[in-house]
Amino acid sequence: MLVCSYRQASTSGTVAIQEMVRHSRAAGLDVECRVHGNALVHQSRNKALASVRDDADFILFVDDDMVPSTEALTTMVGLNLPVVSALCTTRIPPVELAARLYDEQTHQFLNLRVMKKKLHTGKFAVGMAFGLIRRDAADAAINDYLEANDWLALRKREHDRMHVRNERREEERKRRSAIRKALWARDRYLRVFDFPVIDSEEQLGEDIAFSYTMLRLGINVSIDARIPVGHLGEHAYGPWDIDEEAIRKELEAVA
Repeated sequence: MLVCSYRQASTSGTVAIQEMVRHSRAAGLDVECRVHGNALVHQSRNKALASVRDDADFILFVDDDMVPSTEALTTMVGLNLPVVSALCTTRIPPVELAARLYDEQTHQFLNLRVMKKKLHTGKFAVGMAFGLIRRDAADAAINDYLEANDWLALRKREHDRMHVRNERREEERKRRSAIRKALWARDRYLRVFDFPVIDSEEQLGEDIAFSYTMLRLGINVSIDARIPVGHLGEHAYGPWDIDEEAIRKELEAVA
């Protein structure tokens, strides 16, 4: 379990995370906790990912301002999905869902207003404030970065417009891949989590970018809206703070 800390941790968040860990260990899970602190969130996540022990089956990212239920980790591991997140929200009113839905026609990530309390799997982008990644999915993302396939995919439309020959693209991919592999071997340096600017000139957050990589690799992302996890602000905000009835009326008015 990788705990990312960017500030002085809240007592209520720390206690909830510790209770979840104790429950998970009592249930038979071998849970190892590592804390990674960095004001640059993407660097913190990359260093955390690079530090995962070789025999880990799952990697849980959890920010220190999250308040999970005691059974959250055991429930998510039991699902055995490549990538699954709890239904997390922002922590400042008006509270919104953190997850996004990828629209293939516009190549954009659309806001989600509400989600039913069930397991959802599809072309979602989720935050890693409380997200579980199965080892094979994490390895696929790391390999995609080391081979510089992410660089190639990110610039495909731009290269197409500029009529860049495939052999030139491949030459540059191999050059970048060699540098990345050397940095990985020397320093365990990764940029799996980053802030890429996509073809629409929009910059993605590091978590959305990771989900984008998963979807590009053909790995669907899941959200279990049945798992309660709070996000600490003035109190532990969550889906329970979203006025679903007001949203429904708003959508009906637009329709």
